[in-house]
Amino acid sequence: MFRLYFTRLILPILFVAGMVAIPFVWLPEVAPPEKPPAAGEKAGGSAQEKTRRATPFQRAMTIGFALILVSVTAGGFMLYRITRSQTASWRRRFAPPKRRER
Repeated sequence: MFRLYFTRLILPILFVAGMVAIPFVWLPEVAPPEKPPAAGEKAGGSAQEKTRRATPFQRAMTIGFALILVSVTAGGFMLYRITRSQTASWRRRFAPPKRRER
């Protein structure tokens, strides 16, 4: 029974979590080098410059992985339904013959 839950629930959830985490592990955010303030400018900089945003490449990779994740999840669900119905069909087809009572 544990094997059933492990293969049908735990492993897919771990796979999904890993797929979502890949862009953040593979493409860590790198802070740009600080520029020395030019003459007459404040050293603090604006608040907009201090906020970090994902680069366009990181956004594209995240969207790509999300699309892969959705398609793999949909395909896995379809395969699960197909194998479940096939298993039920085979169990009916190849069931041991019923004994006749006399």
